[in-house]
Amino acid sequence: ALEDSSICFIPRDTFFGLINTDALLSMQVMKLLSHDLGHAETTINSLVQKSVRERMAEALLYLRETYGLQADGKTLNVQMSREDFANLVGTATETAIRLLSEFKQEGYIALEGKKVLLLQTEKIARVANIDD
Repeated sequence: ALEDSSICFIPRDTFFGLINTDALLSMQVMKLLSHDLGHAETTINSLVQKSVRERMAEALLYLRETYGLQADGKTLNVQMSREDFANLVGTATETAIRLLSEFKQEGYIALEGKKVLLLQTEKIARVANIDD
């Protein structure tokens, strides 16, 4: 988890009992699972087909989409360590640090400790080879 989280345990029998008796709940669970499966497939394709630089750019855009931006409209609304970035991208921590520094030098982002400011999302999207 990248931020404080709460979890809830639902006993297996209770969960399957609800799924068997509530068609709407069953449909919602299927939708969530389908969405998660699609996301997993996209992630696997990205890991296989994209360079680490492309994956880092894609990760920055993913974080913007998932966590949003702070009131300034630039700062990601999540703080991550360089190790967290490396794990998200699927690379070594040293490589993640180097890529973030490159993006900073190119003017795509600014770094303030664990805060990341997205300065040029269009260019980041081009690096990621996706349309923004």
